Amino acid sequence: LLPQLKSRHEERKRPIAPSIQYGLKHFERIWAADGSVLEALFLKLESLRELPPGALAGKICTVIELTTLLPVKIWFTENAKAHDCCFLGDLLSFVPPKTLLILDRGFYDFEWWRNLVKNQVDFICAGKSNLSFTVLKVFSATDKMTDRLLELRKAGQPPQTLRLIELSKGKGCYRYLTSVLDPKILPPYVVIEMYGRRWKVEEAF
Repeated sequence: LLPQLKSRHEERKRPIAPSIQYGLKHFERIWAADGSVLEALFLKLESLRELPPGALAGKICTVIELTTLLPVKIWFTENAKAHDCCFLGDLLSFVPPKTLLILDRGFYDFEWWRNLVKNQVDFICAGKSNLSFTVLKVFSATDKMTDRLLELRKAGQPPQTLRLIELSKGKGCYRYLTSVLDPKILPPYVVIEMYGRRWKVEEAF
């Protein structure tokens, strides 16, 4: 079905989000990846009502293209309790160079990030509140947003240079880590808006 869906998408020529258009100036493709637990089969037939409830049906990891919002790749494991990290090796070997990958915290792994960068794959990932880092440079700072170059440290691993964008909104603070170190390639507002597009992967599920 995917070739047909992609063909129909091209015929419709739907507008691409401005942040994605901006990113495509520097990357050949922009993908989002996420994991999801498949629900149990609901027992609605009268003949099945006496049977015990169904078990969770496993877990999938889906990669979608943020231009067409169509799936690119889906992996499946029968283990519904599997962590998203069980798909790291699959993603690393599948994603081609010059790709920008949008990730949630389930793919939070320093060593894996380093391997992505070695493969010429960049990423944007949600940052945790307990980051341990040294500030190398401040690109911009306002009352609501900061954009800084950091050296991240984790015990037993070499330091890693990443960019951290923090946005204060209401009572919360949102953190975005990216391997794209030049703000001219991905300005802070583009990173934030682009990460918001990651939720489109739920529609692909």
